[in-house]
Amino acid sequence: MPSVLGLRTKTLIALACIDRFLITNDRAIFRGLSTPMRAKYTILLSIVFWPIFYSHIAMMTTIIAGQLGVFGYLTYRNMRKRYNCVQPILPNVATTNISIRRRDPELLIIVITEICVYIITFSIYLQIELFIRSIVLLLSSLLFITFAAPIYIYLVASKTFRRDFKHLVVNFFRKLTKQTVIQIAPRVTNHTLAQVPRF
Repeated sequence: MPSVLGLRTKTLIALACIDRFLITNDRAIFRGLSTPMRAKYTILLSIVFWPIFYSHIAMMTTIIAGQLGVFGYLTYRNMRKRYNCVQPILPNVATTNISIRRRDPELLIIVITEICVYIITFSIYLQIELFIRSIVLLLSSLLFITFAAPIYIYLVASKTFRRDFKHLVVNFFRKLTKQTVIQIAPRVTNHTLAQVPRF
């Protein structure tokens, strides 16, 4: 459940970055993709998506922080283009342009702040997770050593155990080679007997 909520939050932040990028783009085609209705459906889809399709593959999947940074930078670049270009002042749309120009920096600051907070917290989380994984790996190695150590201890510390172990290995090897010889020998005997002419 915490992973679902975390992925859902990251998805919403990424969608907000993409929405800011589309709104501030100088092309009308991209700006037309950002509508309140599409935003509602996309948010609803992202909320429903992770709980339905949550599995071990989704658990190991995350939104890379670089993706958020890329869209944040593209949004900043689009806003600089919009503010640098000269726009004609019309009486009907002057008030609307002023209000939009005031809201854009505020929305951009909100999204960029969310990205920074996410990157900082995720970096700390990643370092802690790597540290915990290294500890788990060390504990697993110690557990394997605990189970595998007795035979080496017996071989090093006990002369009798070394002798018995050597006899066990030699006897097993002899039995194995004997079975191989026994399995091959009848075939050779039958083959040779078949070739002997009868009088």
